[in-house]
Amino acid sequence: RIVVNDHFLFVENDKKKKGKYYKKSLLNSILALEKHLPTDKEISKIVGKSKAKIPLDKVTKSFVIAASKFVKEQPKASNVDDIKYKLASLYYAYNHLDEAIEGYKNIVKEHPKSKYASSSGHLILDLYNKKKDYIALENAAQAMLKIPSIAKAKFGLEVKSILQRSSFKQAQDLESDKEFVKSAKAYERFALK
Repeated sequence: RIVVNDHFLFVENDKKKKGKYYKKSLLNSILALEKHLPTDKEISKIVGKSKAKIPLDKVTKSFVIAASKFVKEQPKASNVDDIKYKLASLYYAYNHLDEAIEGYKNIVKEHPKSKYASSSGHLILDLYNKKKDYIALENAAQAMLKIPSIAKAKFGLEVKSILQRSSFKQAQDLESDKEFVKSAKAYERFALK
């Protein structure tokens, strides 16, 4: 049972009782919950300048539960990438960054031709950059470039450029931290790419 503004939406858990309208009712539950999600502006007020994970409000939590259930039970549905992107974006907005990264990675891997693949890829790389985790950034970029539809697209060229800048930035950061030997090796790796 999911509560939205005093209206009850029922999503049956018992697999034996799933009828022919189950998928549609689950999707309709998600759509109803989505209408009651806080706006970007409201979320921004809630989160403020905090970098910490912000607890999800009741409606958002209910949306996450229903949407996750749909994604798990209907992985081949035509709109599953829309729902995955909304989930990852909510996690990102509330500073649940590890969950956001995993959600965006799933989109890039499972739906590389989706309209969300490029923006998901950018967000993954941006999140790793913000965390100053350049090794994870490089690994994610290299994984993206192994997906043919991404590697051949305009986004693939952008990923290659980001990968080069990341390698250089990693070397610069090591130099700033007075890790001169590691920095020299990082510059050398950059030069060889």
